[in-house]
This record gives sequence, C-alpha cells and structure tokens, in this order.
Amino acid sequence: MSHAGAPPVPCPVPLGQVKAPGRGAELHRHTLDRNLPKMEKLLRQGVDVDTANNLGQTPLFCAALLGLTSAVELLLQYGANPNHRCEDRSTPVHAAAFSCNPWLVSGLLEAGGDLRLHDQEGRTPEAWAREGPQEHSSRMLDFLQRCVACMQSFTQPSQARDSWMSRRSCKTLVPSPSLLERFRQGGSDLHVNRKPNSKLPSTVQCYGFGNNHKRMWFNKLCAGGPSHATGFLACTPMIEDRELAQAEDEPLLSFSCGAFMSMTNYSWNGCRVTVKELQAHNAVHRGSRDCYLDLLIIEQEYCSQLFHPHLLQLLAVSVSADSLRPRLVFERVHIGSLYDLLHHRRAQFPVLRMDALLPVVLQVCDALVYLHCRSLVLRSLSSHAVLLVHPGVAKITGLHFMELSHSSAGSRGLGTVNACLPLPPELYNWAAPEVIRGRPCTGKADLYSLCALLQELHTDAVPWGAVGPRGIRQAVEGGQALAADERIPPPYYALVRSGLQPRPQDRSPSLQDLRLQLRSDVKEHTAIR
Repeated sequence: MSHAGAPPVPCPVPLGQVKAPGRGAELHRHTLDRNLPKMEKLLRQGVDVDTANNLGQTPLFCAALLGLTSAVELLLQYGANPNHRCEDRSTPVHAAAFSCNPWLVSGLLEAGGDLRLHDQEGRTPEAWAREGPQEHSSRMLDFLQRCVACMQSFTQPSQARDSWMSRRSCKTLVPSPSLLERFRQGGSDLHVNRKPNSKLPSTVQCYGFGNNHKRMWFNKLCAGGPSHATGFLACTPMIEDRELAQAEDEPLLSFSCGAFMSMTNYSWNGCRVTVKELQAHNAVHRGSRDCYLDLLIIEQEYCSQLFHPHLLQLLAVSVSADSLRPRLVFERVHIGSLYDLLHHRRAQFPVLRMDALLPVVLQVCDALVYLHCRSLVLRSLSSHAVLLVHPGVAKITGLHFMELSHSSAGSRGLGTVNACLPLPPELYNWAAPEVIRGRPCTGKADLYSLCALLQELHTDAVPWGAVGPRGIRQAVEGGQALAADERIPPPYYALVRSGLQPRPQDRSPSLQDLRLQLRSDVKEHTAIR
C-alpha cells in the first residue's frame, strides 16, 4: 500500500523504519497510510503509542512531519508524548513546525509540547519552521512568535497582560482559516468532527513553554499524571530576570556546579535565593555539546514534580527576554558544593572531620532512596551535585541526567525528554561503567557513584586521581572500574569495594544496607559528643 506523500521540500531528517515485525510496526504503517480505524484498533489493544523506529521516531513524530492532522490528533488522544526525543534529539514539535501547519502545532502545544527544546545540532522548532515550505513558513513563524509574546506577557504588569488573558488556548493564536484552507492543510486526513484531543481545561493555558503531558486536571486535584500518582495542583512562579538583584549586605557568591552550570546568590523580593544558569553560552553551544542546551528545562520539569527534604527546592523560573533561556531560582545555598568545599576552599575548612561528613552522605543516601522508590536513576551523582545549604545540611541538585530505571522499562515514568542524554566526560570520575557506556541503568549505578563519593571524602581526592576522561573511558571499555582505596576505614572499605564492581549484578550491598550503616555510625558519633 502506498504511504502518505513526502513533504514538498527536503526534510531535516529522513523517516526511519521499524524493521522488526509486530504490532508496533503495524501502528507506524497505518499512521503513514492514514488508516485511522486500524490505528485506533491497535491503540485500544494496548500497543505502545510511542513505539519508536530505528531512528527513535514515534508515530506522532512521523505524522507531524508529514502534516497528517487527524493522525496527530488521534495519537495525542491516546497519550503520545509531544516531547519524545528521537536519536537526533528532535521532537514531534520540531516535526510539526517543519510542516508549517499552525493548527497542527497548536494541538501539540496544548498537549504539553515545548518550543524551547533543541535537537543535537542546537536547532529549535522555529529553526525547523524556517526550513519548511516557503509559501507557509512565514505564517508558521508568525504563529510561533505569537506564542512567545503570550508567554512574555505573563511576566508583565496586569494591564499589559490583560489582552492575552482571555485566550484560553494557543489555538486562538492561529488565524481562522476557511474550511477549504483547512482541507488543504490536512488533505483527506482532516476529520472535522473528531472529539477534541486536549485533556486540559480552559484554565490551563499552554503556549509551548511547559510540559502538561498526560495530565488530567479536576479543579485543583491532579490525577493520572506521568508517575501514576494523585496530588493537588501546584505551580512554579515565572519571573523576569530584572526581579533578581544582588543583596547589598553580602558579597556575591558564585560557584560552578558540574560541567555546564554556575550557581549565584541573589535576592528576589527580599528572599535570599541561589540561581542556576548555563555557564558562558559559547561553552555549550558548539558541536557535540549542543545536546546539553536543554539541561535547565529538563531539570525544571523534574523539580516541579519531585519533593524531598534533601532535593534542592525550586522556587521560581526566571525567563529571558525571548522566554527561551530560563534560569532556575532555588532556595539559598549558603556554603556551596561539596566539590568546591573539598578541592577549592580547603583553606577555609582545613579540618573536615568524618563525623561531620557522614550525616551529609546519609542525607544523600536518603534522597537517592526517594528517587529509586519512583523508579528513577540519578546517573550523575558527584560532589558537584551535593550542595551544602547550611552547615551539616546537604541537598542534591542536577536532576537533568536522570532517567527511568531499566528495571521499570514497562512504566511510563516521570522522564519524558532526556532518556538518552549522554553523561558529559567531566563527570566520568564518579559515574558507573554502564552510565559511561550509555547502557540502560538501574539503582546500582547510583550505588556505584555514592561509593565513589564516599571514597572521595575519605581520601580527599577526586576519584581516578590524575586519569583524564579519555583514560577513564578506555579503562571502562576494558572491563575495569574505580579501584577501592585501602585508606577507607572499615566497615566502609568492604562496602565501597563491593559497590565499585564493574558489573551491576556484582554490587552486592544495597542503598538500604549503606543507609543502615551510616545511621548507626551517625548515632554513635552523636552519642560520643
């Protein structure tokens, strides 16, 4: 059977194929054939709506790229992810923007599609729209600019945003086409009488700057979210950059937080906060690092859904003039990162007693157990990610490399935008071999990283010492892992040695085992004092 025609201009990416036979392959085929009844039959039978082909493209991506309006609508009704990442990091929103059909894009945005995400070459959906059919490109770009203007208006004084507040949907930003134009946009694929796909009420406004994917809102109660949990609706304030200022009564404190992030202390309406942002723009904007441009967007999504006493609390999101470059406003970090403390500010803390550091490790362990209970693997635990907000109080940050545990592969999970994001070489010193090699991970990967962190605390040295990222990767590819240092005292030496085994199945201790030992020792040290 012949498939739907190809786009009239060369695509930014080729369409992939599903080489293995099965119902997933049938869903892809019926999507391209615009066979809606057979698509719906498969979806009702439980076929994964986000089944990916050999290029990581879902049926939604393929339908959006080809401008198949009703196929997109049907897939969204069955929960297709508008922010699913293909192998090239593009999303269905990129594909829809290339089709230059504003009505189609608006449907994806109402389902939680995000206009800020970049593909592996650093291109946003707007850049893909510029490569689309030239006769429709200007209309698409105008629609995207209207979405940005809507989002910008929400940070303005009330009088400036009043004109936008009556717009309950991004579809109101699409110029009303005639019925003939609607048929031209969607071809024979357009089914005018199908039920609306949005599960969001009119009070939730979606303009392409946040993920409301697969949520159902009933007044203030949120049920059936990505984590299959029920809770009350909360929101993260969006503020302008100019609302952040340096406090007059304290010096400016700024420190690096991992490979790409910096954290700086500010004041926000009298509240002392710490702001995370990407370091110098050109440091992550070239070549292979383009895939890291969305780290803050990913972390914002996780921080809005995960709450624990030892996860750094997100207070607000500061938006730039174009609304595309966020900064995350967190609770105040009064001391800094554990890495900074151990290796750059040693003169200020010449004696770091282990009885003061063990509670820090215990708090990190508690946070990891919380994540693992939700089938999430942090993957990127290091001394960069451990922040001392107060003396003796540690919190974890850097959730942007997190992914769903391989042991929960059948679940949908929280993660929607970073399943295949590679770990940067700067974090190899703490990373488990399977993380470095880009393999599926379980909680054993975080156990490895926690043991590497324990070794760092006991030896006062970065794991692997002077060995660089290339040397670490070569060692890992050769079946090696970080060797346990004999300077680690018992009983932690045995735990660390087992936790640093190259193969996950050989790491015999659990986080619960380590947590019990830490609790016992912390209690003992407290009693002695």
